[in-house]
Amino acid sequence: MSKFGKIYELGTNKGLCYLQHVNEYKEPPRYGDLVRVLDGFYKSTPNQSELDKLVAKKEIYYTFIPLRTSISRKEIVLAGQTEVSDNFTNMPLLKIAGAQNPLTGKASSWGLWKKGDCSDISENDAVGKYLDLPSIGTENIASVRWSLENDWLPRYDGLIIGSEEYRKRFKQPAE
Repeated sequence: MSKFGKIYELGTNKGLCYLQHVNEYKEPPRYGDLVRVLDGFYKSTPNQSELDKLVAKKEIYYTFIPLRTSISRKEIVLAGQTEVSDNFTNMPLLKIAGAQNPLTGKASSWGLWKKGDCSDISENDAVGKYLDLPSIGTENIASVRWSLENDWLPRYDGLIIGSEEYRKRFKQPAE
């Protein structure tokens, strides 16, 4: 069985949602496991046919998470496995925050990142044509759960997940 393609179930106050493990970045800096946060909430675990349909839809967003830690803490449980889309067999293009404004928690510069290679982009491009690209950041499962429960997406306002301002605004505990 491939290590990629596994689908994990995460409980939220809106119902069950699903994450698909699609890739891993082990090189320094080690971002870890890339998951697709899949669209939809369920009252009970979908069967394999429903999971296949779920992974065929566009994800809400994708992010790096500490997968093994989340599994060992029983924050997520294995729900099934499907094939990984060709879009994710190679690491996808992501935004990466550069300098961070300590007062706002927002990135003041951005770059494009693909498997360790990074190039700067203008602020206009970051909020324009690259706005919908997920940004690199390792979230914990509590942050993913919170974003789903509150309909918040990482791309909304440039706020860097895990920043002090993010934790204050969304009442997230410091790591």
